[in-house]
Amino acid sequence: MRARSYWILVTVYVVVLLSVQPFLGYGIDFFKETWGEAALDRTAYALVALGGLVVVVLGARLWRLTTVLDRWLIASSMLIYAAGTMTARYPQERQHYVGNGLLAGLLYAGWKGTASDSSEEQAGHSGWIRPALLALVVGSAIGLLDELLQILWPRRYFDWEDVQINVMAVVVGVLVALPVVNALQRRHRSP
Repeated sequence: MRARSYWILVTVYVVVLLSVQPFLGYGIDFFKETWGEAALDRTAYALVALGGLVVVVLGARLWRLTTVLDRWLIASSMLIYAAGTMTARYPQERQHYVGNGLLAGLLYAGWKGTASDSSEEQAGHSGWIRPALLALVVGSAIGLLDELLQILWPRRYFDWEDVQINVMAVVVGVLVALPVVNALQRRHRSP
């Protein structure tokens, strides 16, 4: 995929992520009234489990291309992901990890892809530091913006704990994206 098309898709993802906020409260209430709070909890866990399964499948498929550090990053991200989702106060808070983690992964993959020919990589560095920092900063800023926008919407509210969850989700997303993107780039370079 060309860089411009990729960034358009990432922008669309961010717009969708931020634009669903006014309706989430109503959607959550409708879900609870229709199927019950236990169903909401099970659905949230199912989505979280699906996110974890994706990481496990990616890790398994790329295992031979990963380094020891890559494997450690994937394991660390899974532990943070599990701890964060298990300690969430409400079922819907678990979705922060999926939405913002995916955002961070997309940001890292985009910047890592555009930086692959950079002078940093030609100088002998792996070229992952700048894309990772950009993904962390921009992903965290979008997570903060997500919470700030909730001040404007009925049935939504700003919460510093949600900002923390968003930032942790971004960290997890980058921890997953680093080894996955690097392994995919190694696969494309190998004969």
